[in-house]
Amino acid sequence: MRSTVGILAVHGAEDVKLAPSPRSTLLAGGGEKISVQDWFLAPQQKPRAAVLLVHGLGEHIGRYQHVARYLNEWGFSVRGYDQYGHGESSGPRGGLPSDGRLLDDLVLLVERTRADLGQDLPLVLLGHSMGGLVAVAASWNVPTLLMYAGADKLVNPAGSRAFAAAAPVALVRSHCFESLYHEIFNELDAKPVFAELMQWLDARF
Repeated sequence: MRSTVGILAVHGAEDVKLAPSPRSTLLAGGGEKISVQDWFLAPQQKPRAAVLLVHGLGEHIGRYQHVARYLNEWGFSVRGYDQYGHGESSGPRGGLPSDGRLLDDLVLLVERTRADLGQDLPLVLLGHSMGGLVAVAASWNVPTLLMYAGADKLVNPAGSRAFAAAAPVALVRSHCFESLYHEIFNELDAKPVFAELMQWLDARF
């Protein structure tokens, strides 16, 4: 049975000592190229689920290598991509030719990921900042973890609090790290952040 779980996380990621996986290219609307990177598990290891990383404004998927490392260690297959106008993907840097461009690309990546990894494998979306905004639909019907920083100076935490208050309690779990800033996965002590993420994933997979 096909299922999707969404995660919205207001955070970023930094470089770690992890060999990069080979890149591939996906053709999107208008013939534009989307650069894709995978972090697969060992061939003999069956993934608990697949995680699709959606990065934020002004960055690239290479910044998420240590997030992918943790997810791999927990038994999840990981895929990420450079959004249009970012990293190695097509488009002017930071450019957005249409309102639906980033959402259309995400839909394409979800469909391709399902085709590549299997329709029966649960799919988790992990979005950071603008990536979380791209992953957000008008009605909410998937289990969601919202992690955000109480001392965020780039994104007003009041917006995350309002989202959490309006979301269905049975579907959305929110956690505010009151003393942290926007890049919660890059704080000096990010262990509580990863622990929260792991606990939420363990409860579902």
